[in-house]
Order: sequence, then C-alpha cells, then structure tokens
Amino acid sequence: MNKMIIIVVMLAGVSATAQTVNGVQVADFNAEYIELMISTKMLSNKVMIAVDYGQPTKFIQSYKKMAILNKDGSKSIWNGDIDALNWFFHNGYELWSTYTVEASGLITVHHILKRS
Repeated sequence: MNKMIIIVVMLAGVSATAQTVNGVQVADFNAEYIELMISTKMLSNKVMIAVDYGQPTKFIQSYKKMAILNKDGSKSIWNGDIDALNWFFHNGYELWSTYTVEASGLITVHHILKRS
C-alpha cells in the first residue's frame, strides 16, 4: 500500500510539470499574478484556456503563445473553469479576481490568479 501511495505521488508530480505555456513550465512562471482566459469550445462542454503570465506576444500569435500545451505539444482541454482553477491551485496559485468580457457574442471569463 505504501508503494502505491509513493507511485501516485510521483506521477502527480510528473503531471503537474508536464504543461507549458510558450515553452515555460507553469511551475517556472516568474510571475506573482497570472490571468486565465477561458472560452468554451464550440458544441462542447470542454473549455480552452489561454494564460498570460507577462510573456511577450504579437497580437496575431497571441493565443498560440498563451495556450497551455501538454507534454506532446497538443493543447490542453479542460472539463471547465473549476477543473482549471483546481489544477492551478495545486500548482501554487489561488483565485484573486474574476471578470467577464463579451465581444461579438463570445463570452470569455478571465480569472486573475495570485501565487500562494
């Protein structure tokens, strides 16, 4: 049983560092605050998240540079806002503020997170 717990903890540590934004692992963000911009995929209950931690981006490339990527380079898909907020909480951030922006009928939820 103890071996199983150790294996689970080790795997959790690996998965926690697998996601990157613009080539930087979440644990390595040099930022006190980050912003999650969450939008729903069309015809799905899954959400896509862009992360702004202060990285330089060009307007046209901004979403690509802000997307959370898995270890294999694919975009991370989340079950919802709470799924993402829980993941970031376990990676050292806590919710600080939330607001929404509507443009052309698309609503994007913005969560400001603070390093805990």
